[in-house]
Amino acid sequence: MLRKKWSDEEVEELKNSYLMMSTKELSLSLERSEISIIGKMQLLGINRMWTKNEDDILIDNYGINNYEDYKCLLPNRTLSSIFNRSHVLKIKCKEKIRNNYKYDVNHHFFKELNNINCYWAGFIAADGWIKSDCNCLGVKLAKKDTKHLEKFKFDIQSNSPIREKKSKIDEKIFLQSEINVYSRYIVNDLYDNFNITPNKTFTLMPPNIENFDYKISYIIGLIDGDGCIGKKTNTNDLRIALIGNEEIIRWCKSILSNLLKLRKSKKIAYSNNIYSFSLGNKNSINFINYAKKLNIPYMERKWNRYGLQ
Repeated sequence: MLRKKWSDEEVEELKNSYLMMSTKELSLSLERSEISIIGKMQLLGINRMWTKNEDDILIDNYGINNYEDYKCLLPNRTLSSIFNRSHVLKIKCKEKIRNNYKYDVNHHFFKELNNINCYWAGFIAADGWIKSDCNCLGVKLAKKDTKHLEKFKFDIQSNSPIREKKSKIDEKIFLQSEINVYSRYIVNDLYDNFNITPNKTFTLMPPNIENFDYKISYIIGLIDGDGCIGKKTNTNDLRIALIGNEEIIRWCKSILSNLLKLRKSKKIAYSNNIYSFSLGNKNSINFINYAKKLNIPYMERKWNRYGLQ
């Protein structure tokens, strides 16, 4: 009996779907036997081996979320694959119900606004993410900034682990530190009070903050997450810059103009879909002097050498 030759379209479908479909599902989709599917995957050198990161996610969340929730946590794995892997790893379910969490956290940390949680909200708005489907808040920083994640962990009263990750960019390996916190209350409060949503890069709106100092704390969080502080090489003048979408940068400019009495001609820059706004030497110094009184957990690596101590 002649074997049916694989077409280029079938091979492409197999490559695109092997992580998201079981062998049985691939067999039905491609109208081939499961043995044929497995044999072709071996010839192509593709497999379904689990990564350490996927194992960590499964171990941290097993017995907390329903299996359907793992579609968010492990989008490239089928439910049957997740179930089988839990048995391979011999993970014992602690029979926790959904919304009872493995790690401790102050679930209401972002409910009542103050300088500290407004700072962290600004930082998350710039450098974190949330996944509302699985009630997850995540922050990943360069390995050298692990101390800052430890501050965050302390402030939210969590014992969630900070894990070391590796990222490959242009053939270079970068070490990073990441923390994930699971709390539907935190995710909801970040949305209600700060308009932080999934896929926020180009859709983030200004926070719902009335208190002026809290607004400044939020802006410092934005600077720590997605801004920069430094001195110009030719003049040694201090400069603070923020980047973001149009709504956020215009909001920041309005707050900073009120604080520093900026001239109306001060412009917002725009390039490659990114808006930016910067403060010159005198305004940067005045801003730092004002920020000193707020007692917030700013990123020491960025600020200490410029007087915010």
